[in-house]
Amino acid sequence: MPPLPIEWGNAFARQARADLLAWEILLNADHSLPSCQHLHFLQMPCEKLVKAHLCHSGSDPDDIQTSHAYIRKTLPIVLHDECRRSMNHRKIRALEATFRKFCAEIEYLSPSNTGDGSRLDNCEYPWLTGEKIRIPAEHSFWADELLKEPNGRTIIKTIRSAIDDFINDI
Repeated sequence: MPPLPIEWGNAFARQARADLLAWEILLNADHSLPSCQHLHFLQMPCEKLVKAHLCHSGSDPDDIQTSHAYIRKTLPIVLHDECRRSMNHRKIRALEATFRKFCAEIEYLSPSNTGDGSRLDNCEYPWLTGEKIRIPAEHSFWADELLKEPNGRTIIKTIRSAIDDFINDI
């Protein structure tokens, strides 16, 4: 009997926890690393958290295995649902715009998500802007700036808490 979607959801959540730990280690270990390196390791747990949510909601795991295009649409829902467990409605409303901006920026970090083609910046591969080659290791990413805002810690705490809740639901 093949694994159930909820079992896949748990597996995605457990890998998301490992990816988030790698992000934390990279972020705290060496401040000379380019931001693209630690942001890549933040994009990965966000993606897996979304896939855990989709599997727990009954999505077919085969349908979501290879796509990176779920973060912008689904992660704000996951973060909102997680915040409802511990925050009042007013505080959640104050966070929602930051959550949406953060989720969009995190999705753009994957090279396969260029939106309408106007965003080529990503954490992995050089890209061309006009006639100039841009290098991720030398680029400033807006997601990094969002994490420095006052709500940045809340975003990370909420991601961590959501991952743990998916793991503990099984």
